[in-house]
Amino acid sequence: MNPTTQKLKNITQHSKNHCPLIQHWNTPEKPPTLTPNLPEKLHPTVKQKFNQLKLYKHQHEFITHALNGEDCFIITGTGGGKTISFIIPAIHTIQTQKKKALIIYPTKALAYGQLQTFKEQLKLNADILDGDNPNKKTCLQADIIITNPQALTVYLNYGILNQKTIEKIGIIIIDEFHSLKGIEAGNFALTLRNLLFKNNDQAQILLASATVGNPEELAKTYFPHRNFTIIKGNHGKTFEKDYLIFRYTENYDRYTTPPTQTIKQLPDWIKEWYTNLKPRISEIGPQKFAIPIISEITHHNANTIVFCKRKIDCENLLRQLREYSYNKYGTPPEYYSTYYSDFLKEERRTIEKKFKTGKIKCLISTSALEVGIDLTIDCVILLNSCDTVNS
Repeated sequence: MNPTTQKLKNITQHSKNHCPLIQHWNTPEKPPTLTPNLPEKLHPTVKQKFNQLKLYKHQHEFITHALNGEDCFIITGTGGGKTISFIIPAIHTIQTQKKKALIIYPTKALAYGQLQTFKEQLKLNADILDGDNPNKKTCLQADIIITNPQALTVYLNYGILNQKTIEKIGIIIIDEFHSLKGIEAGNFALTLRNLLFKNNDQAQILLASATVGNPEELAKTYFPHRNFTIIKGNHGKTFEKDYLIFRYTENYDRYTTPPTQTIKQLPDWIKEWYTNLKPRISEIGPQKFAIPIISEITHHNANTIVFCKRKIDCENLLRQLREYSYNKYGTPPEYYSTYYSDFLKEERRTIEKKFKTGKIKCLISTSALEVGIDLTIDCVILLNSCDTVNS
């Protein structure tokens, strides 16, 4: 059993009856529901590329509808195989219609992670159209053009994404379709309608999300003239997860001095956490409140991402974590790092690589890592309440 999971269970066993600060629940591992064969309509080249692949039931259903030319919207949780669901129809369109695929991701981190997968693992002709890529003309020659909503708006309005390229787009894919809100969502909707107008409304549209409760309504908001086939599925493999909630409250006085017997039963690091609390938690703040917990989890070599609301919160937490962890466990300061979307491209790629290889154990980020980036995680910590559906 993962040591992080075991530690969370130990905390629950010792404290759930005495410490109303902690809530804990577990979701068990669930095996996947697989289908034996790929859809019959697939182009032979695509079949050969994925001949060893066993699709989940919802993936097979989505791909079958997409191969029939339908606009489709897949809703499935993390690990449910959204990427495979839309990349197979995209490759099929490229092979059969000699068209291009435009894939729109909400964040640069997710876009570059997927680009690496497409090029290195699937051997696809893909490139990114954004501000980090200086070779815009070369990018437009790729079979698969990857971009984000902001870059798409700029390059469409300024003609960098030219009419010749737009007419060659046969399929438009939008991953994490729920991620935009407010003015950004309105601007993106107008950009998509402009793109389809220039494309003569010929492109097929595939949408993907993990957290949409009203997919029909959301799709109609952006594409009122299109009818979408909605595919919902939870047939993928679900790993065991433990959820632990520390309730941060202004009215904390009655929780600061638990019974002596309770303190004796708690693990050592929880004892220290209680002992160091001031009379009112509001004077400490949620960051210092969480530092012993994050340090302990990192000390057990668990890959961790901590989400904060603001960059200044991330920087303060980084400084305090490095100091606390080094003094208590001798943890190297380089085990902790911040991550923002406005880091230089080379900095982001370096940080992601170090995290994947274990040179960084804990990333402290704003929403830049919130959506879909392909990292192996043992623990996710949210400081303060969740502002978005993604969180």
